[in-house]
Amino acid sequence: MKTSKTLYALIVLGVLSAILGSCKNENGRIWDINPICIYFTLTGENGEDLLDPSTPGSYAALPITATYEETTYLKDDPSHDPTSRAYLAIMKGIQTQKMYNGRYAIVFGELDGEETYKNAQVHMDWADGTKADVVTFSSKLKWIGGEPHGTRSFKLNGKEVAKDTPSPVIDIRKQALRAPSTNNDTSTDDGPEAVWDVGPIIFNICIVNKKGQDLLQANTPGHY
Repeated sequence: MKTSKTLYALIVLGVLSAILGSCKNENGRIWDINPICIYFTLTGENGEDLLDPSTPGSYAALPITATYEETTYLKDDPSHDPTSRAYLAIMKGIQTQKMYNGRYAIVFGELDGEETYKNAQVHMDWADGTKADVVTFSSKLKWIGGEPHGTRSFKLNGKEVAKDTPSPVIDIRKQALRAPSTNNDTSTDDGPEAVWDVGPIIFNICIVNKKGQDLLQANTPGHY
């Protein structure tokens, strides 16, 4: 019985050692490195949230995609579970998420925060016919004195928009989508439409006798 307990204890110790060994452990400390996630918000000309499904002209229903390392991810793809959690970074593609401030955002990620990235790019296609927005990011992690020290930077279309944060929120200005027209007229004239009242055709018929008397009058002899 004692041998069995000892064997059981060794098995448990071995399992715990394997688990702890899979994490960064410097000077007895275990560090959880934040994965890289990029949040995108869309703001209209009047400050409206264009990812909110209730906003007129919202982009929420469009097939928005993100392309990273030759892989294209579709927004809210059900094959990527946005609710699953794990210690390791899980690539979930791009998912819609409501932030604490009430704004809707599209989140790209997760990418392993311990990896080194140099000018990596994410191409965001908003499915509205405009040119894709390109996010370029770099990240590097170093261990100094048993503690992690990292640098991260994020650029939108070549301009730096965030630095030293694992989850930047990048706001992109857009025009609200126009509602589809219900008019079946294929005319290309965008000017004001002229309205014409066309008069009906009316025939005025008179019947007279040889004397020129109106035969439609009741007092004319031989009238009709």
